[in-house]
Amino acid sequence: MKIFELFFACIFGILVFSCKKDDDTQVVTPPPVLDVYVAGDEISDQGISIPKIWKNGKVFQILTDGSEDEYLADMTISPKNEVYAVGWQREFNTQNYDENAIIWKDGVGARLNVGGTVLTRSVARAVHVDSNDVYVAGYISGNYFLLGVDTSFAVLWKNGVPIPLTDGKKSASASSLFVQNGDVYVGGSEKNSQGYTIAKFWKNGVPTILSTSTAWVNAIYAAGDDVYVVLYEDSIHKLWKNGVKTNLTGTPQDIKVVGTDVYIAGNDGNIAKFWKNGVPTSLSDGLFPAFGHSVYVSESDVYVAGSEQDGNGGYAAKLWKNGVEVPLELDGANKGSYAVSVMVK
Repeated sequence: MKIFELFFACIFGILVFSCKKDDDTQVVTPPPVLDVYVAGDEISDQGISIPKIWKNGKVFQILTDGSEDEYLADMTISPKNEVYAVGWQREFNTQNYDENAIIWKDGVGARLNVGGTVLTRSVARAVHVDSNDVYVAGYISGNYFLLGVDTSFAVLWKNGVPIPLTDGKKSASASSLFVQNGDVYVGGSEKNSQGYTIAKFWKNGVPTILSTSTAWVNAIYAAGDDVYVVLYEDSIHKLWKNGVKTNLTGTPQDIKVVGTDVYIAGNDGNIAKFWKNGVPTSLSDGLFPAFGHSVYVSESDVYVAGSEQDGNGGYAAKLWKNGVEVPLELDGANKGSYAVSVMVK
């Protein structure tokens, strides 16, 4: 009898131990696989600028048939994983050329509405998706050779509808865009009464003047109550934060803010760089001119898209991750390429 009791006690112990071991087992969820999107242009053998989007280094979308020059300026990914890109198409005619602002959604392009004006040129420079709303910043201008008009409006398009930010009495343009919690920030420039092109940004259509002399905005970003603007003023690159300006080194082109960390991409002389809180990281060796045009931060990884000159004098699109180049699939026969935007989703 004792033998049977001992046998069942052993079996019971084994079962309890096994159950306890199973309960302690934790399922490890692998981190999500992130996709890296890069937008830019490649020059065809015929010398035509062809906008493209790369995904994880491979060509993902070719946005034109190559019959006309088209230029890509910015890209974003919506919460629904829709890929939006903006830029412009250039059409030559016997009296110079016209430009048409273009927005692409998942590879399909459409001209942006210019509001029925007689002005014949439009350019889209930046795009941002907030919830279900699509915002585009740029400008609408006249073809002086056709109309004898030398003016332009800074414009914000919301879901395809143009909203003028200026009255057209003085030439103006919008070059950058950021949307936060329903507030729309647009960076740009406008001529003042003295004839200087001064830097401005508009928050929900209300302007803030950033300079009194020649200046323009390269990038704008909002984080909480803080507004950051990268601008070029009196031949000096500066960071404007809540009304306070700080001189920057190099030639900054883009900005992202994560927590208390400020990331800026650009170049310093011939070397492409990004700066984190003012501390530089070199992306190229300086043998040939290189430029950082766009920066994106995902977790602890810093991505920069840009371009670098090759030994033949042309340029090649580049992507760097944490300072290390990531190859992009390029047409080996093309006459150059440029990367202007990067985003990780």
